[in-house]
Amino acid sequence: MTQTARKMLEEIIEVQLSNDFQKGEKYVLDNFVWTNEMEIMSEKLRKISKRLNGKTEQKLADYLFNLN
Repeated sequence: MTQTARKMLEEIIEVQLSNDFQKGEKYVLDNFVWTNEMEIMSEKLRKISKRLNGKTEQKLADYLFNLN
């Protein structure tokens, strides 16, 4: 894994473990571009399942976060 990818993964895991919505929102706004096409897809997916926009607990995130 490259250093850049590892740093990004560590930041994502940190955001997930923090349970801080604003921290997560800031990370997404700083690192991703949301297009109109993506919004349309998101709306369609939410109609299929509301869980797709929910919180997921991941043991893998905990494991990776504790690696050194």
